Amino acid sequence: MDMQSMDMQYELVQEQTQKLVMTVQMRQAIELLQCATVELDQMVASLSLDNPLVEYEPPQVGRKELWKWLEENDKTPRSPRWSDDDTERPAAHLAAEPNLWDELDLQLRTADAPPRVVQLARRLLGFIDENGYLVELPPAEAWGHAACYLDEAIALLQSCDPPGIGARSLKECLLLQVNSAPVSVRPLLRRLIEDHLEDVASARWQRMGQALAEPKEHIQEAVDALRRLNPRPGLKYATAAPLYVVPELTVRKVENRYVVLPYEAAYPKLRWNRSYLRLMEAPPDAATAEYLRSKQQAVEWLARCLEQRRLTLQRVGEAIVAAQQAFFEFGPGALRPLTLREVADELGMHESTVSRATRGKYMQTPRGILELKAFFSTELSSEGQSVSAEAVKEQIRQWVAAEDPRHPLSDQAICERLKAAGIHVSRRTVAKYREQMSIPSSNKRRRLA
Repeated sequence: MDMQSMDMQYELVQEQTQKLVMTVQMRQAIELLQCATVELDQMVASLSLDNPLVEYEPPQVGRKELWKWLEENDKTPRSPRWSDDDTERPAAHLAAEPNLWDELDLQLRTADAPPRVVQLARRLLGFIDENGYLVELPPAEAWGHAACYLDEAIALLQSCDPPGIGARSLKECLLLQVNSAPVSVRPLLRRLIEDHLEDVASARWQRMGQALAEPKEHIQEAVDALRRLNPRPGLKYATAAPLYVVPELTVRKVENRYVVLPYEAAYPKLRWNRSYLRLMEAPPDAATAEYLRSKQQAVEWLARCLEQRRLTLQRVGEAIVAAQQAFFEFGPGALRPLTLREVADELGMHESTVSRATRGKYMQTPRGILELKAFFSTELSSEGQSVSAEAVKEQIRQWVAAEDPRHPLSDQAICERLKAAGIHVSRRTVAKYREQMSIPSSNKRRRLA
């Protein structure tokens, strides 16, 4: 090998490139913009803890004030969602939800049964999953001398509320709930559960009719009763953090036009700490003066970010409402196609800015409280004027609601109706929209009577 070819060449090259350097302040502004209302409150509160110059004031969204604002901007009656304490913030009054295992333990401890049976039934609670089923139960020999009471303990557990608790299979869970159905339907309901669960799930009506030899009306009544049973009784006690939605914008009709107004009470407020302001006028030393100046600049930047966030939401909301006037007048069927890029181009913003401004932000409208993202919908191929995917979904929903339940519309039939209306979508697309709206297939929507 030639040694000269192994020599390494070193060279100094000057090159100009563009790179976005994101400062802490820029990152903070982006985070504030994409925060939902509750997240914004938490973030501002956290930032204020690190700055002695500012005093944080939470949003004033007690029940009475929000209720009054909703009444002024929307005459549709609704139930209050928060406590009667008008000064209390939503998260402050949340009571602990009942726990499934504690509820069952209380019922067992007060049950009229032999102590040994009660004791074993309480041990069985360790094998109850969140759905209310007995799972991974050890064999009888693992219980030792208590095994002779195992069947009684399981029966005692299964007698607890809600009905269906303690079942070891779906079939047993449903059978435990048969007595909650009307007396006249119980025999046929029991037969359906024991022999025809798969037929009901697959809507095999002809097969059920031949096997049961019952009038169609009776079979339909039993199927309806079956569908009212709860296959997961334990989920009644499932605890999930409640989601509180506070709209930051409202839409009102003014002189035949819909306009956007802000809801100022939804925003946290910052106030200067007077004691530290006086200290800034005569700081004891240079280090203190520099520290206070840096904190003052941080507060001013945060205030500018909050104001910019409010203005951005206002502008995006106005652009959405201007584009969707027909929706507010005529409902979901009139929602026109709209993309983030269209709004971004109109406002002179980046598409990602509009996306951040619409995520998790809500608007109070005459059609209810809606997330800003709900107003964006893709355009579908159609003859004549443009049609949005949401408008097509609404049309499908209306057709299904008005269909003959004995002869429900198939996906192909819906596809042909849309084609007749000048909207060209495939059967697969119709099926996708139907599933997104949680509408069962035509086979499962069909009723015998």
